[in-house]
Amino acid sequence: MGLLDAWIDLLPVLIRRYGGFPSKKIESRVASAMLPALVMRQPGHKNFDFWRKKALAEEEVNSRINTFFHLAFHYSYRGYYTQSLAMLEACKALATSRAASPLGMIKVRLIEQIALSLSGSYEYSSKVTREGLQLGERSGIHILDVMFLGNGAIGALNNGDMNFAGSCIGRLNALYEHLRPWDRSLYHLVMATEAHVAGDPQKARTHAESSLRYADSVGATASSIWCRYQTAVILHAAGESKKADRLLEEGRSMGRDIDSILGRYEYCLIKAQFSMERGKEKELVSLVREAMEIGKRQGIYGTYILWQPLIMTRLAVIALENHIEVEYVQELIRRRNLVPEEPPLHIESWPWPVRIYTLGEFELLVE
Repeated sequence: MGLLDAWIDLLPVLIRRYGGFPSKKIESRVASAMLPALVMRQPGHKNFDFWRKKALAEEEVNSRINTFFHLAFHYSYRGYYTQSLAMLEACKALATSRAASPLGMIKVRLIEQIALSLSGSYEYSSKVTREGLQLGERSGIHILDVMFLGNGAIGALNNGDMNFAGSCIGRLNALYEHLRPWDRSLYHLVMATEAHVAGDPQKARTHAESSLRYADSVGATASSIWCRYQTAVILHAAGESKKADRLLEEGRSMGRDIDSILGRYEYCLIKAQFSMERGKEKELVSLVREAMEIGKRQGIYGTYILWQPLIMTRLAVIALENHIEVEYVQELIRRRNLVPEEPPLHIESWPWPVRIYTLGEFELLVE
């Protein structure tokens, strides 16, 4: 049990003992603090919706921005993008108010960064990362710098932008001694990603395990799930299949407990990778089918953790070979610029930028 759990459990006891809150203002203020605690620690809490409504009743502009910010994050990592984008728009509208603090606009940029990353829009996501950091510089507010830098570095590494990744990592290294435990979890997740991309399995494992340890120590449920997935991928690459499978299943179970559709999507992709590399073809096709169905339904084109272009390209080939969610898979290939090791000439539905037909009449088709 984390420190937040004790306070979450104590609050209803105090409410019963004293017959409620002394005033509506205090009730709203407590709700505005309770909601972030539930988002971080107990997103599947039975009274989550009760506290969500109480927090939304708060009229003070900056408290409302904070509520929308945490709800956007909550819906995002669970894969509910329509709700997440609605919270983002509400946050944007309030952040332009004269009563809004500079932190409000910084929070808007962070929500945008996460949303764009998951939609596969790296170019725009990196632009928003820079804007968020610039807002911090101008305002002197740096409380969210680590999240911008961490998410920015992972996005850059996943998209092969090593210059921007190196810039973000350099700044994170300079901040390390001052990082809180949750921020350290993100830092080590970044370093694990960098090492994995660079082909250094021992360094990747060391950082991945540190990231997971810090995430668990602060009781950040979502972070604990994604750190398990990341560590599972890295251990699998190092040949430690049993440990990799155990962590993957732990992440799956935790994701199910908080009804995370995104968690299920990423689980299916990772499990499909393991099945592909172990020659389990029937299981592989079933997992690819489920992942692509979720991706299409929820509009997912990215992941929170390590994006593996080579693996995703192979899974896309399998999807098209089996006629699975063809239009979605084609869009995934386009957005993420997935390029197969060998041209899949046997797949008529592969979205080639240019097609040339020379049998019969000469045809040149450009998408």
